[in-house]
Amino acid sequence: MTTFVIILHVLACLCLIFIVLLQTGKGSEMGAIFGSASSSVFGPTGPTTILTKITIGAAIVFMLTSFYLTYSFSRPLSNTIVPKSKTPAQSQQQQQNQPIQQQQNQPTK
Repeated sequence: MTTFVIILHVLACLCLIFIVLLQTGKGSEMGAIFGSASSSVFGPTGPTTILTKITIGAAIVFMLTSFYLTYSFSRPLSNTIVPKSKTPAQSQQQQQNQPIQQQQNQPTK
């Protein structure tokens, strides 16, 4: 499941980059450079294009996959193929306790 979400996340990233580069910026006319296009900067934006809708969809997918991946990687892994190793202090303590346990298990005469 996580592999699928990572692939979806990378695809959403690439789509966002590509779609944003395809769009023209606001005030991209020559008059906007010199400040005479104030009506296009502050005026109505007009109908939303298909690129704007795709950008919004890709941004939503990107945010949702980001939240999921952050949540899934912040939890400790419960299933692993590597057994839980003992710390050196625990193994030394067990070695010291073994002779005591062996002596206790021996029958007395």
